[in-house]
Amino acid sequence: MRNVLLTIGLALVATMLQAADFKWAMITPKGQTLFMNNVGYILNSDVSSSFTIVMNDNSTIDDVTKVTFAKVDASGVKTVEFDSDGVYAKEVEGSLIISGCHAGNKAEVFSTNGQVVRSKTFGGDSCDIDVSTLPKGAYVLRIGNTAIKFLKK
Repeated sequence: MRNVLLTIGLALVATMLQAADFKWAMITPKGQTLFMNNVGYILNSDVSSSFTIVMNDNSTIDDVTKVTFAKVDASGVKTVEFDSDGVYAKEVEGSLIISGCHAGNKAEVFSTNGQVVRSKTFGGDSCDIDVSTLPKGAYVLRIGNTAIKFLKK
């Protein structure tokens, strides 16, 4: 019994260490997640109540009135809302449409027995995964350290 508890404890610690891949980010009121290492600088004016965030690639996010700072999953996947049963309240028929990730991140869909049934690498900040041919049932979408349960209709 002691060995079993020790094994479970070590497994939990290993899982927590793997899940520790979080980065600081600014989150805008429009829901944009901006990782701090991608932010160049912030422009503000005395005559305006909003500011502009200038990214390292010189793109801008304009008319920002406030930001929230948070540690988020490095994959960029947003927090997922769960219903009271702990099952993601999302039913899918055709495709999963994923946005807010970095190019090169990998999205995987797992069946309930742990088998990867779909896999796709992001080419940009969004991608879609066709699940229309999968049998009805429960699945898990995993991107980085974020896992989302969904039901295939």
